[in-house]
Amino acid sequence: MGLLRAARQPGKGGKVVVRPHEFDVGALFGALRGMLRPLLTHNSSVSLVFEDPVGVPRLYTDEGKVSQILRNFISNALKFTERGEVRVSAKFSPDGLVTFAVADTGRDRPFRSLPRVRSGRRDGCWSSSGQPRWCWT
Repeated sequence: MGLLRAARQPGKGGKVVVRPHEFDVGALFGALRGMLRPLLTHNSSVSLVFEDPVGVPRLYTDEGKVSQILRNFISNALKFTERGEVRVSAKFSPDGLVTFAVADTGRDRPFRSLPRVRSGRRDGCWSSSGQPRWCWT
């Protein structure tokens, strides 16, 4: 819950303020690509890859919070990846859920240390090394 808690903006009475609007995930990925590009200048042996979110519908949620959480995952992945790639994706499942994932080829972080994000359980993605990496569902 730490990353989600960090994305909160206190509002009246300490409640989370959500500012939903409709946005395109591809446009969000484009903005993140430009925003995070400076983090790659010190290490040309790492690629930041945003997969085209084919089939992902426009979302109606707080784009700023989604962006902040993705930036946290991506910047951490870039920090611990010396060479290879950091890959960002979004998938739309038949049950109507959109899943964002950030996977990297960096140093492994033990699965037990991944943050608990949803319903108190740990969710993960699989990198090319077969280890769960910086993801949430």
